[in-house]
Amino acid sequence: MQKTTYGNVIAYTFAPQSIPRVCHTIYAVKSEKSLTIIDPSSEAMVEEIKKDDDVDVNRLENIIISHYHGDHISGIARLPKSTVWGSEHYAETLAKSWPPSTLELVKPSVDLKYGIQYNLSGVPVRFYQGRGHTACGILTVIGDACIHTNDIIGFNDRGDPILPLIFDSAYEYHRTVQKILGFNLNIIVPHMQILDQTKIRTTLLIYRAYLEGILEYRERFDLKKFEEKQGVSFDYAMHHSKNLRHLGI
Repeated sequence: MQKTTYGNVIAYTFAPQSIPRVCHTIYAVKSEKSLTIIDPSSEAMVEEIKKDDDVDVNRLENIIISHYHGDHISGIARLPKSTVWGSEHYAETLAKSWPPSTLELVKPSVDLKYGIQYNLSGVPVRFYQGRGHTACGILTVIGDACIHTNDIIGFNDRGDPILPLIFDSAYEYHRTVQKILGFNLNIIVPHMQILDQTKIRTTLLIYRAYLEGILEYRERFDLKKFEEKQGVSFDYAMHHSKNLRHLGI
């Protein structure tokens, strides 16, 4: 486990486990009063975080779920019962493969209102829709410091960008990329070993061009030529054929 601190935000990054070549990062947001966890990825990871003296999970009051895929929620049972913040569309993702008991455990506690400021025990937080990868994706703005992107952008453990994977809509994905680029904030992501803001923003621009390409050219879009033009080599290029089924127009 690699631990990195960004002000009151602690990033716990774990070597690839459930997804080959892809690290997982759980974020903890500290305040004088309490603790907030973003995306408790797995039970083993949560147990490792509990060993850190900088984090007292007994002070945990809030759990933010950026989207409802298994590698972002599977550790929630190892945490104290807390207020769960997540999208109203959570069941659209989970109901397909998770038992009712899990649905109840991760069900949002709050009827989320997008764009308004919440006070999470002294930490100002705003939420925005972040659809594209999933219908239940949200963006989390923490104070005036950073924005958590859910899986809109990701990198492998070598730092190579992962090709977007669309379960929702390429159109919505494009809207979310535009939204993230519009914030003058540090960007924090679930799948990146060392946060590099220049690399993240450059990759978001490449993602935007990719999404515009598949929306315009559909099956005629040539991924190899696009990579050559952009000077990039995507990991998980097999996502491309799946993405063409989710253009969302």
